[in-house]
Amino acid sequence: MTSSRSTTPSTPSTPTPKSSAAYQGSLLLRHSVRRTTRVDHTRAISQAPKDRWEDGEWEGGCEDHEPEDTPSLLDSTTVQQVATLFFGGPDDEEAIAWSKRIASHQKINLTVVRFLSFESSRSRSERLDDRDDVVVFMSLATTSYFHLLPHPLQYLAWPLYWIFQGSIFAGIWVLGHDCGHQAFSDHQWVDDTVGFVLHSALLFPYFSCKYSHRRHHSNIGSLEHDQLFVPVPKSQIAWLYKHYLDNPLGRALQLSIMVFLGFPLYLGFNLTGKSYDRSACHYDPYSPLYSKSERLHILMSDISIFITALMLYQLGSAKGLSWIMFVYGMPLFIGNSIIVIITYLNHTHSSLPHYDSSEWDWLKGALSTVDRNYGSILNRVFHHLTDAHVAHHLFATIPHYHANEATKAIKPILGEYYSFDDTPIIKALWRETKECVYIEPNHESSPNNNKGVCVDSEMAGGGIASGSTVFTKFLRPQSTQFQSAAMWGVAATTGALWLVQPFDWLKKTFFEKTATEGQ
Repeated sequence: MTSSRSTTPSTPSTPTPKSSAAYQGSLLLRHSVRRTTRVDHTRAISQAPKDRWEDGEWEGGCEDHEPEDTPSLLDSTTVQQVATLFFGGPDDEEAIAWSKRIASHQKINLTVVRFLSFESSRSRSERLDDRDDVVVFMSLATTSYFHLLPHPLQYLAWPLYWIFQGSIFAGIWVLGHDCGHQAFSDHQWVDDTVGFVLHSALLFPYFSCKYSHRRHHSNIGSLEHDQLFVPVPKSQIAWLYKHYLDNPLGRALQLSIMVFLGFPLYLGFNLTGKSYDRSACHYDPYSPLYSKSERLHILMSDISIFITALMLYQLGSAKGLSWIMFVYGMPLFIGNSIIVIITYLNHTHSSLPHYDSSEWDWLKGALSTVDRNYGSILNRVFHHLTDAHVAHHLFATIPHYHANEATKAIKPILGEYYSFDDTPIIKALWRETKECVYIEPNHESSPNNNKGVCVDSEMAGGGIASGSTVFTKFLRPQSTQFQSAAMWGVAATTGALWLVQPFDWLKKTFFEKTATEGQ
């Protein structure tokens, strides 16, 4: 990807928010950007007409995509919402100050803000939650009849159930994730209660990841402060990858570890996350991931997981461990793997840069995401976290049932700066794993290159991508010997369970038992 260094503007009369917030707002709200043949976030920022912004000549709308039903003048509250969201994120005090200044300019004609009035509907969100719950219990009920199937079909019925139920579990996780963004209803206590229950049922620490995920949204695309799939510099790639894993078999091993073990490794060791000077665990109230005021909520999440595990143990004592593993454990395993795939692919693509502290700002990072297409059915099952992720990072509080409309609204405004990849998911997953190995500065022939913009390259050279695999991140020099030993131990145990006569194990532990009970 080509990036050019932006020219440092003159200091405005009114202090600007951090970095080039005025540039960014002008870019998105006026769309006065010279088009380029390739996506170029930095050039877009540099070409925004900041002088007209400072003079108050700020008229919204997209010159080449203006609809016939142009909305009327906007009220100051809506304008403040727009400014607060675009300038540094919703918690930025300086952004709020700037929004007040913006609100004084009444000649604002903006198409994209029409979807900002979309409010969360508690009843609609609850209906979607109830729908997922009903599907879960209906699919669970079908397992009672699996023993009636001809014996060979039982081997097919259970994997199909795991995949189906795991997909529903992933959708329920997304609903809990929306609760963490207060996109489920207009009341935070409702959102936190629903999200806490949903995530606890999936053995997921709700508040722990609500806080760390909020920091991911606030620092998306930052090499120093992002919390998820942070790429590693070329200089820190471990010798093991250089000599043994840079081949199809090695990449398959990396991909397997990332997809199947990435979720617990991220929660337990903050793998692929920001590096800290000590252990960072999502279950530890004293982890560097959290502030002092958040510790009580982290402890509540831990207690809820313990209670859920205790309930599963009691149920397993009555129904059998194999029953719990088949009806709950395997779908949960599949659901967690799906979440890893979704998250990885939404933040990994050959056109997406990462920024260091000299170049990063919130909007640049928010645009460093990509929408993916999982098909109309799965996109709905996953509540459009997959195909409306760019809009989600720009407006995290918009309910998922308005995500597609929001995406349609911002696409004409962003133009080429909106990222979408329709590559089949399996193919894209393998491609990004192959190319997303390490990150390096984007050195091009132009003398005005932006040194704070970095891209990722594959080991053999030639490929450019962003992001990193779990395994590559795990091989960073900062990783402790304990973490490495734990990873290899889990990988070896999992591999042994899968490789040692899996069908005989299934037959002895469950199929024959259920058949006997059915008789």
